[in-house]
Amino acid sequence: MSGAMNRSPSVISLNHSCPSCDGSMRVASLRCESCDLELKGPIASNEFAFLNEDELHLLRIFMRSEGRVRDMEAPLGLSYPTIRTRIAELNDKLRSMQSFVSQNARRSKAPMEILQILKKLECKEISVEESINLISEIKKGHRNEHRDA
Repeated sequence: MSGAMNRSPSVISLNHSCPSCDGSMRVASLRCESCDLELKGPIASNEFAFLNEDELHLLRIFMRSEGRVRDMEAPLGLSYPTIRTRIAELNDKLRSMQSFVSQNARRSKAPMEILQILKKLECKEISVEESINLISEIKKGHRNEHRDA
């Protein structure tokens, strides 16, 4: 199944459900287009990353019109009440996504801290023993967060 998903180099929207089980998807890696470095693990995001193209378009027009709904009617080709309804729906979606994103941001912090420690180790700024101790402390803190939640 994964081979079929990778057949084209097009960009995949974050607003997708799993094609296999319809579960929620999350970003698990980032790749540098210059040097091809790839970071894997939970990736922090924000609520705007989960908007579909129509919602992003509405948000862009909203920003360009400085929030004046009357100025949004012509570019969107929609009536004032329809625009107000869509803005309310978008606002509800953004509110619900904020808690989801903040939970994932807490989870993604540890891998980035570990990466920084590994970079220091590679540059010989810290010893192997120090890096092991620092990573162990991060892992302990991560486990304690799960207990507190």
